[in-house]
Amino acid sequence: MAFYNAAGGTGWLCNHGWLTAAPLANWCGVEVDAAGRVTSLELSWNQMEGRLSAALGRLEFLRALDLAYNRLEGPIPPEVGQLEMLEVLDLTYNSAYSIPSELTNLPRLRRLILKGTGLEGPLPRKLVNLPELRDLDLALNGLSGPLPPGLTGMRHLSTLSLADNPITGPVPEDIGQLSALTALNLANTRMSGTLPHSLTRIEGLDLLLTGGTELCGPDDERFRQWLRVVQTQRVQPCEALASGSTAYLTQTVQSRRFPVPLVADEEALLRVFAVAPEAAGQLIPPVRATFYLNGAEAEVVEINSDASFIRRGVDESSLASSANAVIPASVIRPGLEMVVEIDPDGTLDPALGVATRLPETGRIDVDVREMPVLALTLIPLLYAPAPDSSLLDITDGLTAEDPLLWAIRTLMPVRELDLTVHEPVTTNSTNPGALVHVAEAIRVMEEGEGYIWRPSRRARRTSPAYPSVSRAGRPLRYPTPGPWFMNSDTTWACTTLPAVPI
Repeated sequence: MAFYNAAGGTGWLCNHGWLTAAPLANWCGVEVDAAGRVTSLELSWNQMEGRLSAALGRLEFLRALDLAYNRLEGPIPPEVGQLEMLEVLDLTYNSAYSIPSELTNLPRLRRLILKGTGLEGPLPRKLVNLPELRDLDLALNGLSGPLPPGLTGMRHLSTLSLADNPITGPVPEDIGQLSALTALNLANTRMSGTLPHSLTRIEGLDLLLTGGTELCGPDDERFRQWLRVVQTQRVQPCEALASGSTAYLTQTVQSRRFPVPLVADEEALLRVFAVAPEAAGQLIPPVRATFYLNGAEAEVVEINSDASFIRRGVDESSLASSANAVIPASVIRPGLEMVVEIDPDGTLDPALGVATRLPETGRIDVDVREMPVLALTLIPLLYAPAPDSSLLDITDGLTAEDPLLWAIRTLMPVRELDLTVHEPVTTNSTNPGALVHVAEAIRVMEEGEGYIWRPSRRARRTSPAYPSVSRAGRPLRYPTPGPWFMNSDTTWACTTLPAVPI
């Protein structure tokens, strides 16, 4: 078969059945319909090398072509545009270099994933002509220029990722017309400007990433309230780009540009930055911070610093650049507001230009969240050809206080864990992606929902794993083989496959 030969079939990890008399349904990665016609080629992570063959265009009933995470090189054959039944095309981390115009002839295409495929030049305008497109991922490429006109006409679009491309310009004012959008990732692009208020019309958006750009959220209460219900977001407020004195509370990862919500009932560090070019180098004068809970005064903190200095600009890299105070956990509660006065006794010359009240009027609204209980069901996954029951020595009797769960308890924003140990499940696969799907299938069957969690290293009692979280059903990256864990609110899994160093 031309496709097999062009893509180096003899070197594939899985090639059983190919070029034999076996029924097509028994060929690795091939699915067929009741009439025996090929409907799906799922050959991701298969060490394919070479190029895509034009012969693919003859598979007229093909609905899914997934060749992600291989080493194919060369352009996508224009003959792919003849596959009128095609719904999914995923060439992640192959080298395609360009998008043929014939792809816009695919009336049923729902998912187009060309992440990390070496695409360059302007974002193809003809993509807006794909009427059924739901998921478009063109991240990690060299696409440039502004977003093409007509993009907001893709009314069915659910996920759009253009991250890590040198794309420029603002977000279109009419972006709110993408009413079906659930995820928008524009991180690490060269885009700039204020995010349009029309975004607030997208009620189902649960991921918005603009980190590493000059995009910012408007200083508008309606926008801020909308942004708070976006489950995963990294958007800097426009006021963070302005120069001048500022103040914020931090616990671990909060910053001026990305004010992550604070965890209730945990102490926080108040940082007050006095900024004035004319006064740079002088000691920061006394600072008074007043905190309010649900409108009532709750705490007043006086800061007298003899080692912090007024700067020409905000410098978060050194505590000497700010006046600092630890705020007790009893103050860090939902409904928190604060007012910060710099030099409340008026000792500084007003001509120096130091802002003496933050904010100028009103109070700073501090986002504080109560943390939930995280329900975990641990699923031991045993490799069927060589099951290692020693894994069960770890999982049997495991409790939420076990050192193995230290990272989740300590590093993740959860109040406590509710742990259940599932019966062991056997699997015949060593493919990391397949193991993700096994645990995901169990999650669906047992009606779990929420999040997927797994560490990026081997998890051992003596070396707790560090967590990485993504939305259930949409893992951000696959784990490497080795003892790993998955959580989707009620699903958590581990295996005993050989570890691969990372």
